[in-house]
Amino acid sequence: FSILTNELSPGMATVGVVEWSTTLPRLASARVVYALESPAAGVLAVGGSAPVDLKQANARTLLLGLKQSSRYSFHIEATDASGAVCKSADYALPTTGVLTGAPPISRTVANASAQAPGFIVASSGVTYGNFAIIIDADGEVVWYAEAPNRTTRARMDYEAERMWMVSANEDNSGGEMRFVSLDGQVT
Repeated sequence: FSILTNELSPGMATVGVVEWSTTLPRLASARVVYALESPAAGVLAVGGSAPVDLKQANARTLLLGLKQSSRYSFHIEATDASGAVCKSADYALPTTGVLTGAPPISRTVANASAQAPGFIVASSGVTYGNFAIIIDADGEVVWYAEAPNRTTRARMDYEAERMWMVSANEDNSGGEMRFVSLDGQVT
């Protein structure tokens, strides 16, 4: 394996960007597995696995759901046409940044044993600002973008490439639809 890019997106301080290559012949599939370094007891969002789109230049892969001001490690698992898996060494991502402007989130856990990993996509609504966010299973904001005025809905597309946002059109004076790429680079 050769790691070509190992950085945070300049447009989203909590999105890792990994680009890589391999000499493994007949590459059939791959994934980047990442983990939060030294998570506290009880933390649910401790990492994940990002599928690699082998059609992307340099197998560019986004690592989503990274906590703010945190350190992560990752490795690549590549599978050849026969099903053999080759695993890279472990690498460290740079420490994630802070999502400036992201709202504070407060959550109350009624039944800690019923919590599950995952995330929630939400928007500010008509009253609370103009943003779209992703909140992880621990109630932490892991993605934030400014949105149209009076944003009533935010939704990630099926390819996990863009966040779409729609503003209210209550008085028929015109609404707005906008997207932001999950790496924050394209609007």
